[in-house]
Amino acid sequence: MGLKYISFIIISFFTIYLFGLSFISSFQDNIYVFLVLLFLILGILNSIIREFFLISKKDKKFLKFNFEDIFFVFLGAFIAYVLNIYLKQGAIIAASLVGIISSSFLKNKSIPIYTGAFAGMVSPDLYHDFYHIIIVSLITGIFYVLSKDVFKGIGGKLGATAFVSWVLLSFIFDFSFIKGEFYYDLDFVIFFISFLGVFLTFFLQYYLNKDLVASSSILSLLGALIFPVIFFEKGVDLSVLFMASTFAGMSTDKKINNFAFMVLVSFFVSIIFVYSYSHFGGGGGKLGTISFGCVLGVKGICNFFNRHNIFILKK
Repeated sequence: MGLKYISFIIISFFTIYLFGLSFISSFQDNIYVFLVLLFLILGILNSIIREFFLISKKDKKFLKFNFEDIFFVFLGAFIAYVLNIYLKQGAIIAASLVGIISSSFLKNKSIPIYTGAFAGMVSPDLYHDFYHIIIVSLITGIFYVLSKDVFKGIGGKLGATAFVSWVLLSFIFDFSFIKGEFYYDLDFVIFFISFLGVFLTFFLQYYLNKDLVASSSILSLLGALIFPVIFFEKGVDLSVLFMASTFAGMSTDKKINNFAFMVLVSFFVSIIFVYSYSHFGGGGGKLGTISFGCVLGVKGICNFFNRHNIFILKK
């Protein structure tokens, strides 16, 4: 089995695992949300199956193991971790600053650096040591290289590679993630913030021709600075949601191809954000995985609707 298949299987499995736990949580809270998420899970499975056949048809050329990319992933994780933990800037501001700096001065390597930043977004409340960040950075770098030809153009994939690395690390060193609790109800504000993140990131990329990494990181930084002032305590969680939604907006225009798709993705991002809140808390990359799974899920749902000639979700 090729290395790209290994990365495909692992990323797919842990994405489904996170969404499956969120799915179960929704059943315990709201049966209507549970039924809605059932369609999303089926959509994710549809997209994963289609992706498997897609990569199996591609050239079976030898994968070039790019150690330079691994180094830049490690560098991004290290800088984000120092800003986050030692300089106490917080995960969102730390990762955003890494993204802004890399897109300004190292544009050709901004994507692996930003990927590494997600690995550095660990909570100070999560039990870990410094050597954990070294190991998880290297694992993330390896997954980044292995998954380059897998799920291309799907927003959030970069974060998913960091998420997988943290989950694998937890298995190796037997530590537990934080079990948080979301204290707010799903409301219009949550849905609107999610949509705003997806829309603005996509708009900056494809209508104002801004850099992919810069679009997400600048918006995330603004959200981290503004939302706590406007929404007070709730603003902290909203800034996290906003950053998660910008990752969905990093999808290519071949994946997010119309307004209805964008609305559906942001709708599901907000729901999964709430119902995954108590799962895998504190580890890096979870926000990207939320967006990654939602884009996959909506893409799968669109495939179904398009096959049955339902116009609203067609290109």
